[in-house]
Amino acid sequence: MLSRAHYQQEPDMNREQAEKLLAAMICDDLDEASRAELLARLQTDDELRERLADLRNGRQAGHRRRQRRPPPALSNKRLKN
Repeated sequence: MLSRAHYQQEPDMNREQAEKLLAAMICDDLDEASRAELLARLQTDDELRERLADLRNGRQAGHRRRQRRPPPALSNKRLKN
């Protein structure tokens, strides 16, 4: 689990630190303190909220694509050999 301390260089989370934690937030891989601080940052940063939305949309789109694909299978030609 990632923590803000891993990226911390200043007492308050800056934009760069927050961006590095967005993917961990989407994967629910942040400790409570980091999650709370990132959520507070998101309340005041429109661009960061947009970035989070973009990441979530991309992850959901990829998940939907994987669900629509048929399971991998060998062709009849390959099964005969």
